[in-house]
Amino acid sequence: MLTKKKPANISVMIAVFCLAFLAFCAFACDMAYVTLYRQKLQRATETTALISVAHYKNTEEDKTQEFFKFFTANQGDFQNAHVEEHVFDKTSDDLGYKLKLKTSMLAPTYFLRFARVASVKIEATSYAQTKSELYENKNLEELITINGFITDKEGEEFTIKTNQNQGYFIFVGTGENENNIKWEDASCKSDAEVVEKEISSKKIGLICAQEAKFDFSKACTRNENINVAKYIKLYGAKVEDCEGSSVEEGTPTTFNLTVLNNVKLITSSDFLR
Repeated sequence: MLTKKKPANISVMIAVFCLAFLAFCAFACDMAYVTLYRQKLQRATETTALISVAHYKNTEEDKTQEFFKFFTANQGDFQNAHVEEHVFDKTSDDLGYKLKLKTSMLAPTYFLRFARVASVKIEATSYAQTKSELYENKNLEELITINGFITDKEGEEFTIKTNQNQGYFIFVGTGENENNIKWEDASCKSDAEVVEKEISSKKIGLICAQEAKFDFSKACTRNENINVAKYIKLYGAKVEDCEGSSVEEGTPTTFNLTVLNNVKLITSSDFLR
């Protein structure tokens, strides 16, 4: 006895499969958008944490909310993004501050809204802190290698204190190792008096102060591109050079160097974890 085929059953199965496949595609698209929003929110949170903790260290003024609004203002769907929690605290060495920042927002959906899921809540958390390091009893011509990097931020990057007022040239550098360093004259980034000296037809700044604070964001006529440092080196001048006497010809490395003991370098940096 022959049985009749039922093509209608196959059509129903194909229709169900197609609907399930479309639903899966819609869900995948929405999750891709949510992931993108989460990445953008995390980036804005980390940037806010870095700037906020650096600003707080220099001014003890909490502007976390303002900074976060600024970094999310140009994001079209970030109007509902907000700071849920932010806590400042002293670091264990009492030389800096640390910040825990938690943010959230409602990421809109495009297909799931037909299933009455108009948005998905996403969160981002970031920890940032300032770190200060003290390098004491350094001599002139001694290469000072920073543990990490000193980067441009709001406020001074480091302070140099000496026990004599004979004047010095300062250079900051970056490079893969000590044999491959690109040096820049950093004198104009200080808050101290700088005397310009011409050495080998090149003007170099001479600092005449026992204490000088350096801020890479400071505007000056030369070396505007200084924004990061891994190495620092100082070269000394004669005491009379800070009194207006002429400078002998020669490069800073062959210039009439005098040893200046007990140079103290205090660095400050910000980092995430």
